[in-house]
Amino acid sequence: MGRAGAAGPPPPPPRRPPPPPPPPPAAPPPPPARGCGGGGPASRRA
Repeated sequence: MGRAGAAGPPPPPPRRPPPPPPPPPAAPPPPPARGCGGGGPASRRA
């Protein structure tokens, strides 16, 4: 077992991973349910 890197050309530099894809655009929030007033039970109690 020879020493690492003793023979042969040096290993090529590691390739940088490709940049991650851009996040998808945020979907618009769904319209509030009819008769709910756009809020949950907590806001209805206030």
